[in-house]
Amino acid sequence: IFQKEDDRPLRVGILHGLLKNWFIPKMIKLIKKSPRSVYIKIGTVQDLRRGIEEGRFDIIFSTENIQSELISSLKLFDEQLKLISKDEVNRKKLSEYRWIVYSSEDNLYKLSKKHSPSIIEVDDITILIDLVRSGMGVAVVPDHMLKKSDSLNVYDITSLPKSEIFMTTLNYKNSPGVIRDVSELVQNP
Repeated sequence: IFQKEDDRPLRVGILHGLLKNWFIPKMIKLIKKSPRSVYIKIGTVQDLRRGIEEGRFDIIFSTENIQSELISSLKLFDEQLKLISKDEVNRKKLSEYRWIVYSSEDNLYKLSKKHSPSIIEVDDITILIDLVRSGMGVAVVPDHMLKKSDSLNVYDITSLPKSEIFMTTLNYKNSPGVIRDVSELVQNP
């Protein structure tokens, strides 16, 4: 029975930016260690929560801290959010710029009481940053998505609560080996 459990594919739910720049290098270590199949699904915070609650994921990585009878989250690190643009921005007049957002949950909506009349929504954070590089508008992104070589204007955001990244799993008396392995990998640099 336990061998079957250990051969089962690992089902991971994750936010797009975390997958691209943080999780893949860690996952490569796990994949080299085990022939196990791994299915990775990108989703919004709400999609990921629903997925773990409905049993579609074994583990999720998100900004939501879930603590319940069945599910618990472990904080992994703080994420710094940055406002980015190609040209200089007057942060008091954000609504006057075109907004480039990831979803309706985007942090840019929390930065300005008045929303921009011109919004581009794209569910690929890499494309979102490419649009900003092209001068199409402003966006809020995690700092780990930015490259040192980016010639963008980058602004600290102090008005938003810090963003925390959590690993969430079902509550286990004894975690399956693969969950322990992933937990170990993501908690160590």
